[in-house]
Amino acid sequence: MSKMEFHLGDPRESYKLKATSLLPLHKSLMAQLVPFANYSMPLKYETSIISEHFHTRSSCGLFDVSHMGQADLYGGDIISALERIIPIDLRSLNIGQIRYSQILNDNGGIVDDLMISLLKITNGQPLYRIIVNASCKDKDYQFIRSHLNPGTTLRERPDLSLISLQGPESSNVLKRIIPQVTKMAFMKCQKDTLDDKEIIISRCGYTGEDGFEISIENNYVKQLAEKILEYKETLPIGLGARDTLRLEAGLCLYGNDINDDTSPVEANLSWSLSKKRIKEGNFLGSSRIINELKTKPSKFRTGLRLLGKSIARPGMAVKSLDGLEIGKITSGAYSPSIGCSIAVALIANEFSNPNSKLFVEIRDKNVEAEVVQLPFVSNKYYRGG
Repeated sequence: MSKMEFHLGDPRESYKLKATSLLPLHKSLMAQLVPFANYSMPLKYETSIISEHFHTRSSCGLFDVSHMGQADLYGGDIISALERIIPIDLRSLNIGQIRYSQILNDNGGIVDDLMISLLKITNGQPLYRIIVNASCKDKDYQFIRSHLNPGTTLRERPDLSLISLQGPESSNVLKRIIPQVTKMAFMKCQKDTLDDKEIIISRCGYTGEDGFEISIENNYVKQLAEKILEYKETLPIGLGARDTLRLEAGLCLYGNDINDDTSPVEANLSWSLSKKRIKEGNFLGSSRIINELKTKPSKFRTGLRLLGKSIARPGMAVKSLDGLEIGKITSGAYSPSIGCSIAVALIANEFSNPNSKLFVEIRDKNVEAEVVQLPFVSNKYYRGG
């Protein structure tokens, strides 16, 4: 989701960083803490990023994502206000459903990407919950408020933490604490109680694996996290593995793969746009997006598999075989699951066909690369049944 920059930094600067309610737990688990989105967050724990990556793919991992922004939206004509800036059909959303979408600006660029869910309807009034990127949440809230109608409210929820349990064993682990989760399907959420405390459980995540996100009061998140970690299937996972997992799953990182200038069509996110809303065209940036859907954008977010061990880093040039620069790398890493170097690039559309051969310029050398379809690793979301 948001830009993945890790700086070990000067320890004298650590007092300026924010902390989630799980910081004491991270320290007790010997986490290597790094600044991320103005928070002190675990990069990894006692093993390694690759070990944590493989553990999540084979069993389940627990992530602290409490630095992300949670907010509730309600009151007045909240649907019209949100549909002005988010290109999905909120009127078709049922209670307990989640949608991935984007907040758009006047030019159809992405202010941020987000998850939005319908928690309940009271006397005809819907209550929505959004989850936005940590590095963007302040600007997001300001932008959303500037487009709200009279009588509509955005309520920030800094009183809530968010943890994510991801991997093929996540359901088996969580059902021992909350038995009802086995009935949930991907992109569904529900309210529940745990030790008389209200929680919201969502079956979603950002790893490509089956998994859950749990929103819970700050005062009780440490107790829940410790309970989940009691089960042998579960290990704590840091930001390093979270980034390689999301890259393999072909998921966007805000600030790298998408930004205020990138449209959802350029970002290979057309699947998230509501056909009904595209037909209506009454949202910010709709003219650009509709035109790009008809004529294809000039640039397109594309997956690359590199030959050799070199890692493509954001900003590196992507070239055609005749040496023409056709785009830039936006994300890159060694893929533990595939065993090779992978990357995502925003490149000229005519070069984005699968199996196309390209070069990535790494330290003044042209490294061979091949265009591949996203995701790099097949997603394993639980659809029910």
